[in-house]
Amino acid sequence: MKVLVGMSGGVDSSVAACLLKEAGHDVIGVTMSIWDKTRHYSESLHKDACFSPHEEEDIAEAKSVCALLGIPHHVVDCSEEYKKMVLANFKSEYLAGRTPNPCVKCNATIKFGVLPESAAARGIVFDKFATGHYARLSFNEDLQRYQLRRAVDLKKDQSYFIYRLGQEQLSKILLPLGGFDKESVRKIARKYGLKVSEKPDSQDFYTGDINDILEQKPRVGNSIKTGASSDITTGSGTTLSARGEVSGSARTDRYMSSGWTRIKTKCLSVMRRRG
Repeated sequence: MKVLVGMSGGVDSSVAACLLKEAGHDVIGVTMSIWDKTRHYSESLHKDACFSPHEEEDIAEAKSVCALLGIPHHVVDCSEEYKKMVLANFKSEYLAGRTPNPCVKCNATIKFGVLPESAAARGIVFDKFATGHYARLSFNEDLQRYQLRRAVDLKKDQSYFIYRLGQEQLSKILLPLGGFDKESVRKIARKYGLKVSEKPDSQDFYTGDINDILEQKPRVGNSIKTGASSDITTGSGTTLSARGEVSGSARTDRYMSSGWTRIKTKCLSVMRRRG
């Protein structure tokens, strides 16, 4: 079977490609490019993010893994679609006072949508599309439906991030890491001699100034940053300690998401009960 593997340049997707090739499949690697090169972003951005100017390094690592495995590698530009489907949604939800999840949106529309569709449009022939997500997939004969299930390693389970995939999408994918834990995956990477075997997991979708995406001027209350000793400091100067104690002013702003508002309200409630 011909399997197209979405490769991010990380250890998980790399091992997914290794396992599929080991199983006898005809494997093809593909990496999506999503960075917006047309706009200026004010801060120096870290590498450990999906939306980052450092994506060329990730692409190079994915290409290197494919070369080691002896499989073809392709790069598909999904930046325009990402801007319209993910960044625009993030901006509208955030400004409306809600807490968006760009990863869930990206998986449903870009990674499991635009990416394989664009690859097929370029003439890349494949039967299934696979990724390195920690989740499992089964088909319920009674219901005649595909069912997304949690991974064996509950600490790494990522079924939540792909829960919005529809039946048509689920029918076309493979999730080879659903039965593995993270350390086992790293051991497989070491066995294959992959340089990415010890590469840290990506934790953020963007590590710069959130106003770059919101396209808004910095304002009081529209940022949350961590301070010393696990304290949380808002743009208004309000600080919440790890024990739930509040110091400084307690004003809110429309740029604070509802998730943050609930956290602050809970902390204030704890303070009142203690008092």
